[in-house]
Amino acid sequence: MKISKIILYNEPSVPEINIKKAEKFLLETFEVEIQIRENIFKKLDKKTYEKIASTKIFNLKKPFQKYIPSIEDILIESENKDMSNKEEMTLYDGIELNKIITELIPKTRKHSRYIKHNFYK
Repeated sequence: MKISKIILYNEPSVPEINIKKAEKFLLETFEVEIQIRENIFKKLDKKTYEKIASTKIFNLKKPFQKYIPSIEDILIESENKDMSNKEEMTLYDGIELNKIITELIPKTRKHSRYIKHNFYK
């Protein structure tokens, strides 16, 4: 597969990842255009924040069940705060969240390739 461009999203909830280090590695490895974009969760519509909030997991011992989020739940999602320093963090169903993220990415950007490398600080 020929790669012409790699897009990295600057996601604040994983502060250990050094995006500049990742960019440098990818440039050296693939010699392709690298774009760093802002967090895709920053400027979404209310309906999308509602979908994201509905993927929260409340009981790890039970199969995932969508729920109707409150206005407060939707507001929390729209504020898009870095919660990584909190003692208790919200868990989301990865399969359901992946469906929502896939809808956000235009079809021309859905082709990606996963590369295993250490980008941590």
